[in-house]
This record gives sequence, structure tokens and C-alpha cells, in this order.
Amino acid sequence: MENHDGLLPGTIWPDDGDDDAIQIREVYARYGLAMYTAQTLEHGMVNALMGFTMLPSAKDFAHRQSWETSVDEYYESEFSKTFGKLVRALSDIKNIPNNLIERLCEANRVRNMLAHAFFREYADQFLSTHGRKEMIGCCENAIATFQNADEALDTLVKPIYEKYGITEGMLEKEFKRLRS
Repeated sequence: MENHDGLLPGTIWPDDGDDDAIQIREVYARYGLAMYTAQTLEHGMVNALMGFTMLPSAKDFAHRQSWETSVDEYYESEFSKTFGKLVRALSDIKNIPNNLIERLCEANRVRNMLAHAFFREYADQFLSTHGRKEMIGCCENAIATFQNADEALDTLVKPIYEKYGITEGMLEKEFKRLRS
């Protein structure tokens, strides 16, 4: 059933093969990927905090169930924090280099711009082909910012996780299990 504009319910823009419509979809897709990548980094920050703060105390738990409960509570608590508060928590850890904290601060700035101002700041650009290319470029730069910070954080945390028996192979095995 079509709505009054002749579009199917849930359709944002008509699919008439129009280059503008294709490019507009690309803006939305790149924006979505940028926000997804920001959330991946956010999850990486929580995992890093886990590695630095929780894993060293794992041996202090008498039972696996109490450890698992504590981990679940930790994740719930950390995921309730804003991106910026996670960056501040990481900056309090002495083992994290200042240049990584600076990258995370920049990622926070970019994430906040995307979440709170992107479509408002680019409202005029959205109306032209050239402007939409700018928007796509902005999203691509954001994606690179988030991915680079996430990779640097993973590199820093990997030895800590391995120290406590959480290896790359173990993580891959778990990932395969979750995908099946």
C-alpha cells in the first residue's frame, strides 16, 4: 500500500534510479557506518577498561558464577557511561599513552559532531551533489578516525588479555560459535 507520495511505507526516498536518490542513500549508509564504527570503538574502550581494571582481580573470585555476575555488572555499568566518560576513565590508567588518549578525545569530538550536529551542519550541502560528496567524505574520515583509534587500543590491550589467558584463537573460536 503506497502513501500519499506514492512511496511504500517506510521508504525514505523514491527508488527511481535517480543519481540524487542513490547518492542520498549513500550519505545515509556512510553515516550509519560511521556511527556503527564509533560504537565499535566505544565497546573496545569498555573491553580495554575491563582488561586494565577487572581482569587483574579475577583470581580473587571464589566461584566462576560470582566472577561472571561481576563481569556482567561491570559491563552494564560501563556501557551506561558516555563516550567522553569512557575516555576520561581510560585517561586515568597510567599504562595508556597520552597519544592514544588524544586520539580517543578526537574520536569523541568527531562522534559528538556526528550524533548531535552532522545533518544540521550539512543541511545546505545535502541539497547538492557536491555537498553530498562532502558529507560522504566527512563520514569516511570519521570512520577512519574511529577504526584507527580502535586498532591502537586493541594493540595496547591484546597483551593484557593474553596474560590472563584470553588469546586471539580463543576469541576467534567464540566469534565462530556466536555466528553459527
